Amino acid sequence: MKLAVVGVAFVLIAGLLHILFVMYDYAYNDPNDGAFIKLRESLNGSMNWEMRNKTYNNSRVVVQMFGIGRFLILAMAVVCFAIEAFSRQRIEY
Repeated sequence: MKLAVVGVAFVLIAGLLHILFVMYDYAYNDPNDGAFIKLRESLNGSMNWEMRNKTYNNSRVVVQMFGIGRFLILAMAVVCFAIEAFSRQRIEY
């Protein structure tokens, strides 16, 4: 029973990570009004090429980590549920 509760908690956390991923991706990477798009345009004149590349790479890493964390937690929820389902003792009549 404990693992089933943990599995439900993992699904809820995965849902939260999914919502955060969608919000983050839309707010920062929207092609028209995204913050990173506007930031890149405004910083092109004030930063050297090395700092621009670092900023862009850091933003890509953050987006990828949200996506990877979302799927890892969902996979852990499935594994916890499977362990609980298969470890339960069966009552035979």
